Amino acid sequence: QRDVQKNLEDFQLEMQEICNDVEQVAAQLDYFERLQASGDASYDFYFGQEQASEEKSSKEWIHTMVTDLAGNLTATFQNGLQRYEDWQGRVEAEQDELHESITDMQSLVQQHAGQVQDMMRAVDCLLDQGHTAGLSHVQSPDV
Repeated sequence: QRDVQKNLEDFQLEMQEICNDVEQVAAQLDYFERLQASGDASYDFYFGQEQASEEKSSKEWIHTMVTDLAGNLTATFQNGLQRYEDWQGRVEAEQDELHESITDMQSLVQQHAGQVQDMMRAVDCLLDQGHTAGLSHVQSPDV
């Protein structure tokens, strides 16, 4: 009799634990049943319009998904264009700097060419002066 009593008490404890677990599961199910995630594509497809026909729900879900996809593609395209514009701006700035450097180099080359020309004329003048000066010291044989 004592064993039976002990078994009954153990059984009641087990039943109480099972009841507690069932109550917890029921509370979770109740919570998820009341939970609404409107705006989520999957939720809207399955639960968004419970009273609407399946065909209408499918068409609206497809329309929503295509609209969302188009929006995502537009955003991706605009992001790509913005990155391209940024890159193009950097390339144009580098190109302007390069053009400025080339212009400076051309100016320096022209200056150096002018200086070389001037030096060549000065050397020619010196050579001409030296040549004529050397001739004036030489006496002609007729004299």
